Amino acid sequence: MTVEELANQMHLTLNAVRNQLSKLQESNLVVRSGTRPGVSKPSAVYSITLEGHDLLTCAHRIPANNRARLIGRRADLIHEGDW
Repeated sequence: MTVEELANQMHLTLNAVRNQLSKLQESNLVVRSGTRPGVSKPSAVYSITLEGHDLLTCAHRIPANNRARLIGRRADLIHEGDW
């Protein structure tokens, strides 16, 4: 997905999405996977990595009370952001 698509879908600003994507890339949870033609210039396309997919898949199998702790720990590693 592009920054614009993510921002529209999540009702966030473009800068908030860029900030979070940067942090997720640093943690190897998403990667820039290509470009798409844009109005004035190509838009970067981002995809979830295998590690990111595994983390999300794993989170669904964890009991709800432990899931919040796991997500909180990951958020600490990514730095609390603008989501």
